[in-house]
Amino acid sequence: MLSPSNKEVYVIGIFGSNGKTSTANMLWNIFTSSGLKVEIINDEKNAIQKRIMTDIEVYKQLIISGKDDIILIEINKENLENNYLLGISFDMIIHTHISEGSYENTSEGIRKVNELLSSSPGVKTIILNTDDSNWKRIIIDIENTYLITYGLGNKATVTASSIECGKDVRFCYCLQREIRNKYNTIIVPMEIPFVIKTYGQYNVYNGLAVITVSLIYGIEVNKIISSLNNNAIQKLGLSILYENGFGVVNNICENLLSFETGFEAVQNMPYDNIHLIFNLNRNNITHINKKVLESILTWALILKIKKIYYFNTNDSILNSSLLDDFKTGLKDSGVDFELFEGTIADVEKIINSLNENDMLLYFCCKDSKITGEKIIEILDTRILGNLSSNIK
Repeated sequence: MLSPSNKEVYVIGIFGSNGKTSTANMLWNIFTSSGLKVEIINDEKNAIQKRIMTDIEVYKQLIISGKDDIILIEINKENLENNYLLGISFDMIIHTHISEGSYENTSEGIRKVNELLSSSPGVKTIILNTDDSNWKRIIIDIENTYLITYGLGNKATVTASSIECGKDVRFCYCLQREIRNKYNTIIVPMEIPFVIKTYGQYNVYNGLAVITVSLIYGIEVNKIISSLNNNAIQKLGLSILYENGFGVVNNICENLLSFETGFEAVQNMPYDNIHLIFNLNRNNITHINKKVLESILTWALILKIKKIYYFNTNDSILNSSLLDDFKTGLKDSGVDFELFEGTIADVEKIINSLNENDMLLYFCCKDSKITGEKIIEILDTRILGNLSSNIK
């Protein structure tokens, strides 16, 4: 394993429109549990562990300083558009998933990704998700790249079998061909069961990438198993905030895949009535938002959603044509619908309408995070108030 006092700083970049934060946080948990000093650089201020919100000059200072063993950089749209990371020497780059409608899915976005890959000096390892159709658009410099693929297809270097998704994610990690770690030690093909304490089938992909990266950096299998099967991992991505009496599920939804994975994750949870709060990403083109609404209509039938609230916080993204079609589809399905501005009064009205054994899904964009935090604050007050009255 890497020595905690290792003077060389390994820089790991993670790109894609879905899975970056979950992948980074899983790696953070595994590496720090193994005694390594790790920093995460991204645009989030309050994820599972310590985060840094910074610009490229600070990135460079961190890399030069040598105070850390590993730096994890989530490569977002701003990094790519502004060429902030060009020339940084990445030791490893992980490809998660590129969603339709995302910046990385555009011709400019994929060009920027390829520019970043080609600008990184020296030999690097690339972990590529071959179940994402965009992988064929990613240009690999064969001479300076050690390539490892992952996915559920049998041609990938790493795949999974015996997948089970409920209140956690279980699968058998299958290494189908030999790979070598940082010490030139050969890791032979293996099949090992893993449990990740989180929700949603897509975390199988994140898990495959994370386990592979950890093995390459010399982390022992038992340490990886215990780090992933840890309650701290439950805070990644989609999270269940309450389960006693009623459930609240918080899931940041920026694109179609994030909605789909969120609905898939909650479909087997035991609640009577489901209420959904959602809004749309202002950066999505109309075509993508139309697909999101169609997906919601489908899942409303599957999950038997009782009521849907749209928080109109993003400058009327839900135009009249999309809204009319959506309302018609909900009416035909017998689902109630309300359009709200997302004020505190709106939040309180929704919470007060919840009954025992109800589930509230909060599937909104990052820019609605304050409203989501307010929901938690109101729920905390309500629960504490009930406890106080019971004590009396």
